[in-house]
Amino acid sequence: MGKIASPLVVVLAAAFLVLVIALVRARKLKEEYSVIWVVAAILVLAVALSWRLVELVAPYLGVVYTPSAVFYLAIIFLLGVNLALSVQVSRLERDRIRTAQAVALLEAEVHDLRARISRGVADATDEDA
Repeated sequence: MGKIASPLVVVLAAAFLVLVIALVRARKLKEEYSVIWVVAAILVLAVALSWRLVELVAPYLGVVYTPSAVFYLAIIFLLGVNLALSVQVSRLERDRIRTAQAVALLEAEVHDLRARISRGVADATDEDA
C-alpha cells in the first residue's frame, strides 16, 4: 500500500459512501443512480487510502503530474453523469408533453360532455313545459 491521504480525506470519503447508502435506503436516490454513486464513493475512498493507485493509472492516461490524473478522471466522471442526467431530462420532457396533450384532450372531452348535459337538461325542461 502506498501513501495514505490525510485522515480527514479518508473520513470524508467514507462519509460520502455512507451518505449514498443512506440516501438509497431512504429512497431519496433511485437504485439506477445509486450504482454509479456507490462506485464513485468507493473509488474516492480507494484513492484516499492508496495514492499509489493514482500513480499507477496516471501514465496510462498520459498525465505527467500525478494529481492531474484525479482531476482528469473526475471531469470524465462528471461528464458521464451530466450525459446520463441530460438523457433523463429529455425523457421527462417528452413525458411532460405527452401528459399535457392527454390532459388537453380530456379537458376538451369534459367540456363537450358538460355542454351535452346542459343541452340535455335544457331540452328536458323544454319538453316538460
